Amino acid sequence: MGFFGFIGSALISAASWVGNALSSAVSWVGNALSRGLEACINIGGSILSGITRFAGDLARALGLFKPYDPDAEQFGERALQAHEAGIVPENFPDFESYVEHLRHFEIDPEKSKELSFEQKAAKGLEIAGRLMEEKLGLREGSMAEIFALHAANPEYFNVTRLRQLLDGGLDIDAIAAYFEKRIGGAESLEIEDALVDLEQATQPAKNPDEVRQELWRTVDTTAQNLENLIRKGATQ
Repeated sequence: MGFFGFIGSALISAASWVGNALSSAVSWVGNALSRGLEACINIGGSILSGITRFAGDLARALGLFKPYDPDAEQFGERALQAHEAGIVPENFPDFESYVEHLRHFEIDPEKSKELSFEQKAAKGLEIAGRLMEEKLGLREGSMAEIFALHAANPEYFNVTRLRQLLDGGLDIDAIAAYFEKRIGGAESLEIEDALVDLEQATQPAKNPDEVRQELWRTVDTTAQNLENLIRKGATQ
């Protein structure tokens, strides 16, 4: 079952008001063309929990979530209930202002009982992802790809490395395409060279050829793991 079918059944079945509130999350993942994140949401459980935790940690590391902020899942819970009250991003000058409002939004404990973890997490990923995209000038949906890559290889796609990639000004869409093996030739080599340079900057003693070979192995592992997640998500 695909993500849109998942939204239509497992995510929305608890309460009718959740359907409209989750429509923006559906659109965000759909715009990203991220089969990987669709699959991870379908799988749920520890896979989805890990991505949600990573999204919150990365947002904090970038200074976009404050130290005292709720986690991404709780932001999702607030966003779902706020939507029912007519509080949506379109009512604010920018997404950051919307998130600031969510920080102070009081949830209804009874309505919270109607929400599943998957519902809150899916919306929370959209909140964290869109906030990062707007503040960093990224294409809408770019972070959905990164969240999926984290699920496929959390050791490589950790908070420290993502900060390095973003601080280094690397093209996040191109990086996702490289690790998903969707590009080749000169475009792939350009991204590969940038990743090797970045890795060598943190490990100057390493031989460049050794760094490149390690990167190739990481790409193979990540792409295979991502494909396995997609296959597993399709059976959920």
